[in-house]
Amino acid sequence: MSLSRERVYKAIKQQPLEEFVKGELIIEDEVVAKVLNKQPVGFTEKYEFIEWLGLDIVTITLLEKEFGKEVPQASDLVFPDLEKWAATSLFIFAVLDGPFEWGLRLLGLNDFFGLFRKSPQQVLELVEKIEKVNREKIRELAGRGINGVILADDIAFKQGLYISPKFLREYFFPSYTRLVEEIKKQNLVAFFHSDGNYRQVLEDIIRAGFAGLHCLDRDSGMDIKAIKKEVGKSLCLWGHLTGEDLKIAKEPEGRKKVINFVNELSAVGGFILGTTTGIYHGIDLDGLVLLYQGK
Repeated sequence: MSLSRERVYKAIKQQPLEEFVKGELIIEDEVVAKVLNKQPVGFTEKYEFIEWLGLDIVTITLLEKEFGKEVPQASDLVFPDLEKWAATSLFIFAVLDGPFEWGLRLLGLNDFFGLFRKSPQQVLELVEKIEKVNREKIRELAGRGINGVILADDIAFKQGLYISPKFLREYFFPSYTRLVEEIKKQNLVAFFHSDGNYRQVLEDIIRAGFAGLHCLDRDSGMDIKAIKKEVGKSLCLWGHLTGEDLKIAKEPEGRKKVINFVNELSAVGGFILGTTTGIYHGIDLDGLVLLYQGK
């Protein structure tokens, strides 16, 4: 097993590490092109960028495609360069959107939320369709060299959940639980991603069987230290660096403060370093690089 994969597994298993594990949910091609001064950006360029940053994880995402208002087939969900990534030493997470995200995409916000009132049965049917597609895709991906799956469902915004915990428990968490069971059956690791403040359903996420969380934005009330106390060793926590962290990291004292905080979390175990959002155009990359160097 490669060093990066071994380190990620240790973090997930809540084992302390002398050096922190690093990963980003998204790396925008525009940033890669600017740093490397290369166009176009493909597998080779992105891998070079990841190696330059010293990341242990790569997340592979779907080829962008319009699906209209119909639930796609599993065969419609294409992950570019999967075989090439599988041949690297990186820990590979495949990102699959969950039923909440697909509902918003296919129906739009107003129609999707209105469906809970007008036809709860249609909500359940939509969730079941997405679950079937994701289950099929998980089985396929498991045989192609990935190590884990991130189920991405933005169920929350800055102030809290988009819908009540009751609705989430009734319509979505049973499906999450079944998908996690499938992921584990394929000997893969299951993480959950959502933006915003979803603290009300942390226990539900644990009960569903997820091994970890991505995106703990303290600006949304998701302070990683407080969450760590709350979940204990039930979940590995990944992604908490904000724009403010990257800004102050450019000054020695500010950088020392953030790095001490990171080292403290890493020593406890169950922690992966990363930003809450990923690496996009406009991010303070200089500050991030300094933090990733840990100096």
